[in-house]
Amino acid sequence: MRYTWEALVINELLPISLVLTGEGLPPVPPVPGRLFLSVRACGAHAGALGRVGAAQVISDGGAACVVLAQILGVDADNMMTDIIILDCMYAGAVLLAALAMSLRVTLLRKGWTT
Repeated sequence: MRYTWEALVINELLPISLVLTGEGLPPVPPVPGRLFLSVRACGAHAGALGRVGAAQVISDGGAACVVLAQILGVDADNMMTDIIILDCMYAGAVLLAALAMSLRVTLLRKGWTT
């Protein structure tokens, strides 16, 4: 389920700073989780990036830009939308369960089922 995955990844990666290292690669300064998840911040460079392991990295005058968000398929700005959609799905499931229960009780009272 996309909404659950996106909300989980954003919640886990947003507050941390990531230190990316790799053998034979130049050192990259710590990347804040917000930048790490931001497709828009790095979107202009996305076509010119080469793949390095699981992340795509571009160094631009000492500033590192990581576009793993495109690989993960998440956007940090969608968290509130994801939570609202998940809440609506939960409310719908509760309403369906309540409807099924009331239908079952009605049928039991009328003697249509056992």
